[in-house]
Amino acid sequence: MNTMNEQPANIIACLKQNRFTAPSQPSAGQPYAFTMRSWNRGECGDMATWEKFVRLHQTLGYNSIGLDLSWADIEEKRGSYDFTGYDPYLRSIANAGLGLQLKLNSRMMPSWAMAHRDALLCGPDGQVLEEGSATATPYHGFADPHLIEALQGFHEKVAAHCRGLPNLFYVSAFSCSFESEYHHTLWTDYSSAAQRQMREYLRTVYPSLDRLNAAWLTTYATWNEVAIAWQPPETMRDGRPEPRYVDFMKYREWSARRFFDALHAAIKAGDPDAEYGPQVGRIVCPVGMLRGTIGAFYWAENCEWIFVDPAPIDDYAWELAIARAGGKKVAVELDGPDMYRRWKVAVPFPALYAEQTRACYEHGANFVCHANWDETRDYMQSVEGGLYERAAAAKEEIFDIPRAADAVYVGKWDSYLRKHIAWTAQPDQVLELSKARFQDLRRQGKPVDVVLDDTILQKPEKLKQYSDIHLCGAKFIARPVWEALRKSGATLIFGDGTAVLRDELGEMLPQ
Repeated sequence: MNTMNEQPANIIACLKQNRFTAPSQPSAGQPYAFTMRSWNRGECGDMATWEKFVRLHQTLGYNSIGLDLSWADIEEKRGSYDFTGYDPYLRSIANAGLGLQLKLNSRMMPSWAMAHRDALLCGPDGQVLEEGSATATPYHGFADPHLIEALQGFHEKVAAHCRGLPNLFYVSAFSCSFESEYHHTLWTDYSSAAQRQMREYLRTVYPSLDRLNAAWLTTYATWNEVAIAWQPPETMRDGRPEPRYVDFMKYREWSARRFFDALHAAIKAGDPDAEYGPQVGRIVCPVGMLRGTIGAFYWAENCEWIFVDPAPIDDYAWELAIARAGGKKVAVELDGPDMYRRWKVAVPFPALYAEQTRACYEHGANFVCHANWDETRDYMQSVEGGLYERAAAAKEEIFDIPRAADAVYVGKWDSYLRKHIAWTAQPDQVLELSKARFQDLRRQGKPVDVVLDDTILQKPEKLKQYSDIHLCGAKFIARPVWEALRKSGATLIFGDGTAVLRDELGEMLPQ
């Protein structure tokens, strides 16, 4: 093997010159994927190089390939779907005996969809929100019915076209990282479509405009005047939850639920046997309030999968305990080496990455993928550091996940209602206290689940398996969740920081 300095920087360029080989690892075992990108087709330039790229990852032990399919490429003209740019690449993966995991990439929107302004995410000033490293492009929102109809068409046609392929599950991808989440600075949509949709939602909550005005302390004369007006950190009013903000957060989850239900239905219309789930990053995290990911099990109630991707510094047992308790099949994405360098992780990358891959399977993941790789040096370092050998072996192990008798509860409204001053950096007391209790229980050798509001509301019977449910730092708990906790039969153990419990509107809960 040549030295790193002599190798081309990009692994595809290296493969074109036949300057990289790797020892063969077994590919049997649980689903284990390498995520490629739609633009890798152009980087390869020809099918021979693409197939070499695919075979490389099969040699490294992967048994599946993740790939995004660009909406802009497939439906360049409204209503006309063209898969010829993808079919040879998809067939080559299937012919190699590998499985697929397909991301339906609507971050890359066709020009006709972007021309419809109501479809685009807008800030409070009415300007279209854009983000991107090379070329800034807009995001689509969740609210415009014309956009949702168009996305349903894309999802249905892809599922129907790919029905014969060995695809494990689909995921929608519309953020700059090709996931089902917006950056935490962006997901507050003030577009005309969102304003109309929020009014629709509010009319299901308030029987009259007078009732809404009384709650919000507003003087709207007509429903058409009602507007989204939330700006952080206005989450509280005189020490009580701000009703306007509470309604906004509930609307936002309701909107996301309708969106994902529509796309799930479209996938099923194209292929009744297909499975689907959103990719939501870290579900419970300091910016979960802004991303809304703590409500992911509400959005994804009708989906078969939940797809998470912890950060390099995360406690993977904690992340998997959250996802696993939700009752979905769990997929996990591990970001590539560059993310570990950005986080300044001191542990040697290959050893940590292999251990995290193993931890995912050990704690209940049904699918693990490695994503965002490019540089030849990282492949070389990982071969030499034993990453592929150890990670490939992990997927062949049989892990017994013991039934948990303890659960740590993390409340949605404690996350949503915390005071946000310098809000992206401020520690989340409830999150930190809950994590500390979780880790302490694990040090005692106890298996532990982490339960959220929506996992409790969807499966209240699951609470009956727990002897103890730990609430740390809790202040605000939605009334139906509190009732389910009290009826569970478990001992409720209140930890440090727990205050007098109130619901999300500030009303006292029965003790």
